[in-house]
Amino acid sequence: MWEFFRERCGEWIGDSDIRIVIENTDGFRDYEKRAIEIALMSPKFGLTWDIGHSKGIKEIDVPFIREHEDRLLHMHVHDATEQGRNHLALGDGELDLAERLATAKAHNARCVLETKTVEALRKSVAWLKTNTEYMA
Repeated sequence: MWEFFRERCGEWIGDSDIRIVIENTDGFRDYEKRAIEIALMSPKFGLTWDIGHSKGIKEIDVPFIREHEDRLLHMHVHDATEQGRNHLALGDGELDLAERLATAKAHNARCVLETKTVEALRKSVAWLKTNTEYMA
């Protein structure tokens, strides 16, 4: 079934630059990991790493994401805590932002700042300006 889905998506995408990326949210279950691995056999699929969601679920998806890091295409960037506080401004949580942004840079992954308030967005942009080594 998953092979059929993967192949059909590849047919629909054709020669375009479109990629389907799969995001971590609340912990990949074993059956989801198997399906994702089947999808990742096609260059039409990749991974979105939501680094805040990872922190909020005590990093349980990190080994799987690291195992498939070569397929990392996109990141949702926001700070978080292991107590489940998410979508915080950069610098307001417990994430090792330097390490995560270095991973994004190493894989040329596109990043989206994901905050819920204008103030958190402003603070995150200011954090990035102060930490310019992470900017492209």
